[in-house]
Amino acid sequence: MKKRNVAKALQHMKLREGSDRDYIRTLILDGELNIPITSNQLCERINERFSRTVPLTSIPALVRPFFRKGYIRSKFVLVKRRKKIRLLYAGWVSDLEAEKFIADVIGKHIIDVTIRETLKLVHWSALPPVVRKNIELAQKCFVNRLWEPAVVMCRRSYETALVLKYKEIEKKNPEKEPSCPKCSYKLGRRPMNITELHEWAVKNQFVREKLTGMGIVIKDIGAGGAHPIEYGVVDKSIAEVAFKCTVILVNDIFRRG
Repeated sequence: MKKRNVAKALQHMKLREGSDRDYIRTLILDGELNIPITSNQLCERINERFSRTVPLTSIPALVRPFFRKGYIRSKFVLVKRRKKIRLLYAGWVSDLEAEKFIADVIGKHIIDVTIRETLKLVHWSALPPVVRKNIELAQKCFVNRLWEPAVVMCRRSYETALVLKYKEIEKKNPEKEPSCPKCSYKLGRRPMNITELHEWAVKNQFVREKLTGMGIVIKDIGAGGAHPIEYGVVDKSIAEVAFKCTVILVNDIFRRG
C-alpha cells in the first residue's frame, strides 16, 4: 500500500479522540512504526507520548481494526529456541524493508529481556529517587546499545548511592582534608572520590566484604566509558557486568543500612 493512501485513510478512521486507538493512529502517522517494533515497545511509546499506561494484554484488541484495513502489518520472528515475538510495522512498509531492521530489533529485544531480569532484583521502594533515576537512565542506554553511556550511568548510580549513605550516617558531606606527607601541612578539603567512599561503605558493612571487588569493577569500567582510553573498550558483555554489579551493590547499601 502507498504511504499517501494509508495516511489519508487513517485520518478518516472514526476513532474517539483521546482513545488508545487514536494514540496508535497518531504514532503510525508520525512514523513511529516505520521500523518494526514489539507490542511492549508500542506500549512504551504510548506512555512516553501521551502519558497513558496501556496494558500489554490489550494491544492485540487495540490493533485489530488497523490489521483489518491493512494500516498495520505484522511478522512473527524467532528470537530464541521455541520463542517468537510479533513485530508490528506500518502498512506502507514492505516485507523487504522490514527485514532490514528485524535483526536489530531482535538484538534489542534480547538485551531488553536481560535487563528486565536484572531489574527484578531491585528493591525500588528502598532507593532514593535520584538513585532510581540514574539506574533507569543506565537501563535506557543499555537497551539502546549505548555501552559507554550505560557504564558511566552505572558508576554514577553507585557513587550517588554511596554519597547519600555517607551523608545519612555521618551527618556531613563526604570530604577529606589531606596533609603533606613531609610537613603535615593541611592541603585543604576536597570531596571523597568513589574509591574512598566504597572503602568507607565496606568498612562500615553497608557493602558486604565479599562484594568489595564489585565496587572496583564499577569504578574502573565507568572510567573506561567516560574517558577515551581505548576505542571499543566497553562492549555489551562488559556493560552487562557493570549493570548487574550496580544493582547488587545499590540494593546492598539501602537494604542493609
